[in-house]
Amino acid sequence: AQIYFLQSEFRELIKYAGLLEDKVIPSRKLEINRMLAEAHYQLHDYFSAIPYFETYLSLKDNPDIFDYFQVGYSYHKLSDDLNAIKYLEEIYNGGDSLQQYAAYYLGASYLNLDKKNYALQAFKKAANISYSKKLQEDAFFNYIKLAFELDLPFESTLDLIEDYLQENNSSVNKDKLKFIMVQPINL
Repeated sequence: AQIYFLQSEFRELIKYAGLLEDKVIPSRKLEINRMLAEAHYQLHDYFSAIPYFETYLSLKDNPDIFDYFQVGYSYHKLSDDLNAIKYLEEIYNGGDSLQQYAAYYLGASYLNLDKKNYALQAFKKAANISYSKKLQEDAFFNYIKLAFELDLPFESTLDLIEDYLQENNSSVNKDKLKFIMVQPINL
């Protein structure tokens, strides 16, 4: 199973480890569940990955933040936003590129649940991290849309739009933001 895992032969790993799953000694249960979770995740079979991630996390004393991200992302891909939020919040205050991705998908999950204020904050956090420029641009765009929609008094939305357009001049969102700028303000 380890050899298949190290060779990224995920389909073979699943076949082989699946046969061993009920026969594995307790000291190897953690490891087998982690490999099976990763194999399914890498094959984009998030539905099958989740039970292995859940078992792994229940057995692991100090799970890695990357584990939380993978299970949170898996739930997000399956549109189970409540569970996605539960795991993505575990790494919301981490530091590095993983934090940007976690904040972005956390924002998307909050938005799916119509929790716009939480989504706004998560997108703002993702927009302030520059690891992935594409993700940063999309997070900034979502942040601006929500700021405009929520009519935030503490920050000028039009200034945000102008900043975005200056930083992302070739953006596909340019016309959408120009349209937002000419909309009447609700008084």
